[in-house]
Amino acid sequence: MKTRTTRTGAAITPSEIRDLATPLSDDASLDPLLASIGDARFVLGKASHGTAEYCRWGAALTQRWIAEHDFSFVDAETGAAVGFYGLDVYSLWESLYAVFDYLQEHHPDAFEIARKAMRCFEPYGEDPQRYA
Repeated sequence: MKTRTTRTGAAITPSEIRDLATPLSDDASLDPLLASIGDARFVLGKASHGTAEYCRWGAALTQRWIAEHDFSFVDAETGAAVGFYGLDVYSLWESLYAVFDYLQEHHPDAFEIARKAMRCFEPYGEDPQRYA
C-alpha cells in the first residue's frame, strides 16, 4: 500500500485518510467543518477547479459561512463550470458597464434602480486606486 506524508513528514496511509474523511451526503454533512472554524474571523480554503459536485459543495459551504458565521467577504476563484454573481473589483467600471448593458437589453425596468445603487462608486471616478 502506497503511503503519503503530512507536512510534518509523518506517513499517512490511504486507509487513515478514509478513516478521517467525512462523506458529504447532505447539507448537515458540513456541520463538523463549520463547527471547526469556531469564531474565527478569517478562513482560508483551497481554491481549485473541480467537478460540478465540488462546486455545489463549495457554494453550500460559502452560503453557510455567510448565514451562520456572519462572514461579509468571500474571495473566490471562478472557473468555466461556475456561476458567480458580483462585480469584479479589478475591472469595476468594465463590470458596471456590462451590467448596465445587460439590464438595458434584458430588463430595462431595472436599469434605473441599478444605476442609483451603483452611484456609490461615482466619487472615485474610474480610478481603481481610489475605490480600492
